[in-house]
Amino acid sequence: MKTEWKILEVLFEYDLHFNEEKRRYLEKYGNGENIRRILDYLIDELNISKRSIEKCPSILLGRVEEIKNNYQFLQEKQIEIYNVETCLHILVVNERDLRETYQYVENNYGVAAINKNTSILRVKKERIEQIHNRFGMQLTPETQLGAAISRRTIEEIEEIIQICINNNIPITSTAFKQTPQEVKEDIRIWKTTNQKMTGSIFHKNSKDLEDLLEYCREEGIPISSSMLGCPLENLKQIVDVAKERQLDIKGLLFRKDSIELEEIIALCEENHLEVGISVLNSNPSEIKRMIQVCDQYDVEICDSMFSKSATEVEKIIQLFQRNHVDNITGSLFKRSRLEIEEAMKMCDKYGIKKEGTVFYRTAEEIEEIVKICQRYHVKIEMTMFHRTKEEVEKVLEYCQLSGLPVSGALFIRDPQDIGKIVTLLKRSGIPFTPTAMQRSITEVQDILTICKKYKVEFTPNMFSQTPKEVEKSIIVTQKNQVPLTASMFQKDSKNLEDIITLCKEKQIPILNSMFFRTKEEIEGLLLICEEYHLKPQDSMFRRRPIEFKKILDLAESYHIPLTASIFRKDPQKVEDIIRKSLERGIVPTGSVFKRTPEEIDEICDISLDLTGKLPTNNTFLKKPEEVRKILQLCISNHIPITGTIFSKNAIELADSIACIKEEYGEEYLMPSTIILDRNHIKSVLSYLTGKGCIDVLHKSASILRLSLEEIIEREFYLHNINEKMITDAHTFHPVFGWSRKLFEKRKKELEQKRVVM
Repeated sequence: MKTEWKILEVLFEYDLHFNEEKRRYLEKYGNGENIRRILDYLIDELNISKRSIEKCPSILLGRVEEIKNNYQFLQEKQIEIYNVETCLHILVVNERDLRETYQYVENNYGVAAINKNTSILRVKKERIEQIHNRFGMQLTPETQLGAAISRRTIEEIEEIIQICINNNIPITSTAFKQTPQEVKEDIRIWKTTNQKMTGSIFHKNSKDLEDLLEYCREEGIPISSSMLGCPLENLKQIVDVAKERQLDIKGLLFRKDSIELEEIIALCEENHLEVGISVLNSNPSEIKRMIQVCDQYDVEICDSMFSKSATEVEKIIQLFQRNHVDNITGSLFKRSRLEIEEAMKMCDKYGIKKEGTVFYRTAEEIEEIVKICQRYHVKIEMTMFHRTKEEVEKVLEYCQLSGLPVSGALFIRDPQDIGKIVTLLKRSGIPFTPTAMQRSITEVQDILTICKKYKVEFTPNMFSQTPKEVEKSIIVTQKNQVPLTASMFQKDSKNLEDIITLCKEKQIPILNSMFFRTKEEIEGLLLICEEYHLKPQDSMFRRRPIEFKKILDLAESYHIPLTASIFRKDPQKVEDIIRKSLERGIVPTGSVFKRTPEEIDEICDISLDLTGKLPTNNTFLKKPEEVRKILQLCISNHIPITGTIFSKNAIELADSIACIKEEYGEEYLMPSTIILDRNHIKSVLSYLTGKGCIDVLHKSASILRLSLEEIIEREFYLHNINEKMITDAHTFHPVFGWSRKLFEKRKKELEQKRVVM
């Protein structure tokens, strides 16, 4: 009684709870002092969960030194500690037997097999070897190990294999949970359900199987194979929990007991996780560890992580962070760490971005896709990695044959659908738009039909919505007498109507960028505009209220003029750009906010190096290397460097320079001429040459912003008012500098005057 009391005392001290059968087992064979030493090691040193210990009371009957030695051995090997925790009984195996078994299984089946079925380490090497030699041709490696773990004799294993073959049942490890006679009886009972034969039926003996089927019929619950591994009482408790929590009563729930399921659900709710497939494959202890890992590395936890252990997830996160992969999402955990490492090496080899979709593929698949692209002379699109190499090749082959430009969107849709969608758009008189690939062929047809029905102009953004939502949005705009714009399809019809109603209530214009924000965000932005006495402008709604407020405060503290471009970046980047600009003596406004601080530094260095001057604001329209090319072009051709030249890229400028040199001479290489394209140069300059007034361009170049048709139209206007094209000061008449709006107004006034006369 003293020993019994001591054991109960230790269990109470560690808050361990065993059912009566397990408790009596411990009282009969255990020693209180030894159990305390084992618990000290397992819980205090190894942080093994109490739940795992409660599932495996036999661990408390081992020898502490042997448990420690076995654990240390497995830790030194490539065995996931999480798998050891779920199979604690392997730690009480004789040390020599454990090592021999490990070595044999590793040599013949691989470490992955041990991690998948860690219980094999409790089986002696001789039994595994015997089954491997006898049934190696009939059973898969995994099933061989399952048979070895079972209590069946070699003869029974042979008989069970034959029964499964005769009944067309896949031979899995579960078949060896029963005797041959029980296997036959289970098959007989399961046949009454008209369900597909599966190895899972052998999780239960015939009586338990009949009881389960009866319960499912009474409750109207669909039978699933995953129920078969769950004791009936536990299954009933799980059904009660599922009904209370309004969960779908699906197979995966039955892989847990009700207490564990409750704990998992609570953890999921607390951490905003869906109770999905992978989570249900984990235990509460592993889920907690996973949450800790994600918190530590500031990575959003997601369901797909639970297909791996927390240790493996941590190593994968570290790998991504070392390789500067910023957006660590669920899709990145589809592969093992070793596969990801190999994929990264391949990305480095071919200069491919290390982003989510690339990790859908193995290193070999990545290389094959790269070689296909090289063969078709197209650049790599990240969406290609959604597809197999065969699918990628089919898409590229279609593009080549049909003359369709290759774009990333094409790889979203199944290859066989692309041609159908392209043909449909062509028949409807609509140029191909990549956004069409977001919808099926039927949906594309429905959207085009809706546009005709409501007499609205089609916009590619419509393909971001289902046909039903497109129709609802059109109805909302027509009901509210609001012009339909492409940006409106960023929202569903309900949110669209909420934003339109808000604008009407506030008596403010409906701005395109509003549809990138929620109604609540718009309200917040409008309040800030009122506080700062600002008129709402389109660019302001590119930012969330908190970002908008921070940018306004930054502009105020640094005395920066508010322009649309300042809202291109988030507040931190805005501040970094302001500081860098002021440091380099640049006014932080306009196109400066298109660049990063590093690019600002580089552009300043390039400009000082080539011109001896700081760059103008327009220079920042281009990236550093493009700035270098443009400046070198102007310097080598003795062209004055002005802000306007940065409205074009270096290739366009080089083409214009070559055209002017060939046709008109170097004296006409001016900032105002080189920014024109070749066709414009030839039409306008040839006309002015014919008129004998091309030399006037040196004093009056504003005429060049007009097309040839506009020049002729204004020349006719001058004829009607009896004025000349060239003034006495040898400049072009001011009419050639008027805005199009002003010219139309004056032309209309002249026509009205002539009618009156």
